[in-house]
Amino acid sequence: MPAVCSFAGPGAEVFALPHKDGDFATAADALKNTLHGIDVLVNPSVGQNAEMDNLLMEAASAARVCAYLHVVTSDDQAADPQRSAASPALRPDEGSKNMQIISIHAGLCMENVLSDILLSPFYRSSPCFLPSGTIRVPARRTPYTSALDLGRTLAELSILAMTSPARVSAIIHVAGDVVSGAQISEMVHCLQNGGTMVVIERDGTLRVEDGGADNELVNPGERSWKWKKVQDVLTEV
Repeated sequence: MPAVCSFAGPGAEVFALPHKDGDFATAADALKNTLHGIDVLVNPSVGQNAEMDNLLMEAASAARVCAYLHVVTSDDQAADPQRSAASPALRPDEGSKNMQIISIHAGLCMENVLSDILLSPFYRSSPCFLPSGTIRVPARRTPYTSALDLGRTLAELSILAMTSPARVSAIIHVAGDVVSGAQISEMVHCLQNGGTMVVIERDGTLRVEDGGADNELVNPGERSWKWKKVQDVLTEV
């Protein structure tokens, strides 16, 4: 709870929903009342708790929220597309037709996937990489998006959903970068002055052809911001 309450500092309103022993169904009425008057609801962790996903969608529909945005391909969910596809929130029921539902596919979160490198005390301070010299990333070319760019994307899509809903399709693909495991290894090799890294194949695959397909919709011509690249994240330590 303290971590959640920390959002109040920047000005967010924090509400505690009543539930007993993890039974979120008891919070349905309270959640509906909380969402009354809300135009856009963002669920950044769809698939992690199917019961809560269902509850959020049903409450949002009942409260007549205009748009429901959910991220379905960040972090481990992106590495396991079957888990994302199985999420009930991706298949709205008849009662949700009054609400625009938008799924944001943003590939893997750069900071989370590269945390083994970024948090290593050896990184950029030793001529050698980690003693094991390994990191678990997809070997094939894969879309990546930074956490900051994903937040910006959600903000832009929230505005578009309210002002130009016809322009926003049910599935949105964004990506700050599309790189392979070998390319990441080469970046580390250059930054480490010769350090090496062995790529361990991460389970699951992402459709590289979808990576960044809707970048122009949310950030035309990169006029609002410059998309972060994997190289940028690696050099910001």
